[in-house]
Amino acid sequence: MSRVMIVDSLPIMRRALRVMLGKQGHEVIAEADNGLDALALCRDQHPDLVVLELAIPRLGGLDVLHRLKASQPALKVLVYSVQDSGLYASRSLQAGADAFVSKLDGLEEFIRALHAVVHGRSYFPREAVHAAEEAGGEGSNELAQLSARELMVLELLAKGLSNQQIAEQLALSYKTVSTYKTRLQQKLHVHSTVELLEVTRHAAAVPWAPVAAASAELPQDYAMLRALVDGSPNPMFIRDREGRLLTCNRHFLEYYHVPFDTVRGTRLDEAPWLAPEFREEVQRRFVAAVEQESSLSHDTAIDIYGSTRVLHVWGIPYRDEQGQVTGMVGGLQDLSKREVLLAELRNAKAEAEAMSRAKSEALAALHRELRAPFEQLATALQDRAEAAPEQAALALIQQALRHAEQLLQLDAERLAPRSAVQRLGELSAAILAPLSARAQAQGAALTLEQAPQAKLMAWIDERHYRQLLELLLSRTLAAVGPAAWQLTLHGQLQPGGLLLVRLDLQGQNATQERVAVAQALDAEGLAEPAGSLQGIYLQHLLQLLNANLVFGTNADAPLWCLEMTLSPAT
Repeated sequence: MSRVMIVDSLPIMRRALRVMLGKQGHEVIAEADNGLDALALCRDQHPDLVVLELAIPRLGGLDVLHRLKASQPALKVLVYSVQDSGLYASRSLQAGADAFVSKLDGLEEFIRALHAVVHGRSYFPREAVHAAEEAGGEGSNELAQLSARELMVLELLAKGLSNQQIAEQLALSYKTVSTYKTRLQQKLHVHSTVELLEVTRHAAAVPWAPVAAASAELPQDYAMLRALVDGSPNPMFIRDREGRLLTCNRHFLEYYHVPFDTVRGTRLDEAPWLAPEFREEVQRRFVAAVEQESSLSHDTAIDIYGSTRVLHVWGIPYRDEQGQVTGMVGGLQDLSKREVLLAELRNAKAEAEAMSRAKSEALAALHRELRAPFEQLATALQDRAEAAPEQAALALIQQALRHAEQLLQLDAERLAPRSAVQRLGELSAAILAPLSARAQAQGAALTLEQAPQAKLMAWIDERHYRQLLELLLSRTLAAVGPAAWQLTLHGQLQPGGLLLVRLDLQGQNATQERVAVAQALDAEGLAEPAGSLQGIYLQHLLQLLNANLVFGTNADAPLWCLEMTLSPAT
């Protein structure tokens, strides 16, 4: 058993390595996510073996490897990295590493290398040994002539970091970074940073995270895209035309609680975090956007691992050198906390309106009780009042009554809707009970089914909702006669802190019933604003409830669907 220290910037990778090393009988005594901490922990803990990722902040992996071997020559170092093995395997060998394994290789490769190092052997790709032996010659790779520190600076430049950011990353001064940049331009025979990055891209010096199988073609400007994805504080991804995941940043993996190996190459309709009913729709919208060569940008409410989240999702197509769209770069931002706040604000507003309405009703009741006595008093005063002061007092009383009536009328007009918190399922069942009994007496059947979300509470005007539902169902029953009906109640949280409530009415003989019901309701003025009074009343109720009535267009769709956008009660 060996005492092991893990050096990797990704927490999820460190956890995976800790588990794997434990299964192999080794003890993990320390972890570090950057070069400086790795050196300090190694001095304090004295491990037997270090598993080292080269792509780490503050010093960089090759620098750390040089210093570890200089201070502790007997220390075993196994490099397990996302860096390009064609270049970095030989560099690691020259710096004194005992083994190099690419994270693109299978897990069994790492275990073989671990076994070899523990038993005193080295483990490197064959080409790395040949490259190390030829390191003294000119070589075909321009990057072979660079020092470890120069290579690290070049890598960070290619990732889009500024000189100041590189200085902070490597614990150097700004002037030192500028000097390294000048040396890089001289050694690689270029005259600008743009040319420097172009040489880097063609030489494949910049390491990237594991990607999907070779069947998915990577974009030409993958280096720049990868720098954008890695630098984002929000989840980001790169997918091909079919929606297969090529790569993503650590925020994406942490948000969805998945390791990269389980999701690379998977399409959106295979995403384990999406509810099955959403997967095909998400995949369809992605493919449609790619085919139309259009961007994506919208807010959506979606179930992730059974929990409703509100997300802002975006995507931008990327093109190859011929200008053809080969995939999409995208990301998301979780707006759920904002939506909860909006819902709370809407709930507080509705509560304030309800309190205001209660006060107004109390004032109206007080006005009704006092009006008759005041009028009697005014009449009595008018009969007896002869002096000017008495006449003035009478005029003031009459003016006060008129003002009170005017204020109450304005308040009634402003607060006409009487919204209150209602349990939507219970309220709908209570409204349908007499209608069901009436339908049963006519030889028909009317039942209510409530989806689980329909148990949510919302602010709604019970009187208007009752009038609307009774009107729709009574006209429907009258239009088609005896039949079996089912009304299904759904509820779904929406962006903006709102609740979408939907009632679907489904009958047994859908084709015939659909025509009769549509004609009956349209004849009542739903389609034409200048229709009958009943139709105009129906339109007025729909407007008051912020509702929309939609007729089904095929045999599988409901006869009609009533949609209402309400404020949820919190």
